[in-house]
Amino acid sequence: MWKIHWLILALILCSILGCYPNGDGMECFGKDRYASLNFLTTTPVDSVQFYLDEQRICYGDVGHYYKLVVCKSLTTDADVASDFFSEKCMASEKEKTWTIFHCYVGKPSDGVVVSSKELRVKVFSTNREKIDIPLGSLGGLITNVFPERDSAEWFGYRDNPIRPFLDDFYSPALSMRKGCFNGFCVASLPMVDKEVCYDK
Repeated sequence: MWKIHWLILALILCSILGCYPNGDGMECFGKDRYASLNFLTTTPVDSVQFYLDEQRICYGDVGHYYKLVVCKSLTTDADVASDFFSEKCMASEKEKTWTIFHCYVGKPSDGVVVSSKELRVKVFSTNREKIDIPLGSLGGLITNVFPERDSAEWFGYRDNPIRPFLDDFYSPALSMRKGCFNGFCVASLPMVDKEVCYDK
C-alpha cells in the first residue's frame, strides 16, 4: 500500500514541478508566442494560404499546415475524417461537411512574430479569392475564419462539432467574435496551455 502512496505523491510533484529526464534539456515558451489559425467552410475549397503581413506562413519550414474534411458517415452514426471529401460522407442540410485548413506557428525555428497586425488568407477554389482580415495580436489564440454564410451554423454549436479530430475548438458558441470582413467572419478562443516546451 505504501508503494501506491509514494507513486501518487510522485505524480503530484511531477504535475506541479514538471518531471523530465534532464531538467536542463527542456526549453519552454509562453503561449503568446504561438498562434493557431483555422479556415473552416461547408463549401468545397481546394486550398488555403495563410500570411502574417507579407510573410507566408505554414508553408515549407515555417509552421505546421494540414487539411482535414470532417463529415457524418453514410453507414454509421460516427464522424469520418479524411484529407479529401469521401463518398462515405452524408451530405444533407442537417449533417454538414466541414473542410478545415489548419495553420500552427510560433516554434523558435519558425522565425515568425505572431503579434503581426494583419492576417491574410488566400482561398483557392473555382474562383480565386483574396481575403484581407484586419486583426490585432494573434498570440495565445485559436483564430477561426469562416464564410459569413456558415457563421450561424458555427456559432450555434455548444460543443465542438469536429471532436475528436480537432480538440482545440472547445465551444464555438463561447468564442470571441471579432467581426466579419469581405464576407468572412473571425472568432477566437484562448489556448488552454500556458506554455509549450521543446527539447533543446
